[in-house]
Amino acid sequence: LNRHLNSDLLMLFALGFLLNVDRLAMGEYGFLRRLDVSDMYLNKILFLSNYWTIPIEYGWNSSILRGWPSEIGSIGPQYFGVLLAAVFPIEYVFPILHLIIDVLVLYGAYLFVNIFLGFRRETAIFGAFLFLGINYWYNENPLVTASPLLPLLVAVTSYGKKQINHSLRFVSLIL
Repeated sequence: LNRHLNSDLLMLFALGFLLNVDRLAMGEYGFLRRLDVSDMYLNKILFLSNYWTIPIEYGWNSSILRGWPSEIGSIGPQYFGVLLAAVFPIEYVFPILHLIIDVLVLYGAYLFVNIFLGFRRETAIFGAFLFLGINYWYNENPLVTASPLLPLLVAVTSYGKKQINHSLRFVSLIL
C-alpha cells in the first residue's frame, strides 16, 4: 500500500494496547469500564466457554427457566469472547477483546480514510483516533461489533479499486 503502513499499524496497535494496559496488568483487580457488560454476560460467557471443552454437558443451559440450548441466545458458543474465555481466565477476556476490537477499529478507520477516501496519512491517523473516540462515546454494547468494524470491511473489500469520486469524498468531510 505505502511505506508508512507497517509503522502506522504498530503505532495503532501500541495505542490500543495503552488503552487497555491497566486492565491487562491488574487482572481480576482491574475496574470494569462502561463498555464491559453485566454479570449476566460474564456468567453466560463462562458457561459457554465450557461448551468447547465438554459440549455434551454444556449443550443445555438449565439455569434459564426450565432449560435452553446453549447455541441459542444473544451470545453463542462461536462468539469471540467465549473462545477467549476457553483459553484465558474470565478477568482477561474483556481486556483482550477490547484490545483486539480497538486495534481493528483504529486500523480499519485508518485504511478507510487513507485508501477508500484517498486522504493523506496524517488525516487518516486523525480519522482513526476520531473513529475510536466515537466508538467509545456511542457504542453501548461491545457484543455488537458490526458497526465499529464496518470501515475495515469497506477498506479491505475496496482494495485495488480506484478512489471514490470527489463528491463522495466531499460528503464524507461534511458528515
